[in-house]
Amino acid sequence: AYDRWAPSVWVAWASLEAEEAEVERAALILRAGLRYTNARPSTTTRRDVAYLHHALGCLHLRRRRPRDALRVFEAGSVKLEAPSVAGRRDREASCLLLGAAKARAA
Repeated sequence: AYDRWAPSVWVAWASLEAEEAEVERAALILRAGLRYTNARPSTTTRRDVAYLHHALGCLHLRRRRPRDALRVFEAGSVKLEAPSVAGRRDREASCLLLGAAKARAA
């Protein structure tokens, strides 16, 4: 049951740290969340991968580190497998692509 909610827990914890101006700690927490989901590929979904990468990429953008953000967004896009329904817009990929575009523009 924990694996299902793990990405939300990691992102919520990192958000709390970021709100307390502990931005570096928030980044460490999100990286730990990525390691956790990478170690469990059988229980990790596309949404989990995108959610954690998007959160870390946005954190880098808020820290005015667009190069780091771009690397995170692109890494998340690479890890997403093809969607199961052909022709359907992929929300998980689009949030990462939007983040990458913002990082390139910064």
